[in-house]
Amino acid sequence: MPYICWNSETKQVYTRLQLNKYNMEYYGVWYNEMDEENGIPKIEQTELIRSFGLQDADLWTLVEVDERTLKLFNVKLNNSPKVRLYYDGHNHSWSEPQP
Repeated sequence: MPYICWNSETKQVYTRLQLNKYNMEYYGVWYNEMDEENGIPKIEQTELIRSFGLQDADLWTLVEVDERTLKLFNVKLNNSPKVRLYYDGHNHSWSEPQP
């Protein structure tokens, strides 16, 4: 299952420029496929999140989402770095233009 980086206070989802399987650049949700049984230990999660250079790194966490939700997130971003994506942690997500 994919895990995304999510801010529990602001509800923002971490997005960035990345490469697809065809080595083409796109703007989308960062995610990582993890072993459901083992996952990533909390200490490694913290180090990973800090490596993104996010402000208030302690408010960000890795949360599991299904493939359908991940695809919907990327559709809402519309490949635009001018859009921020938010997720309520359950079933609702929305996007807003960056100020």
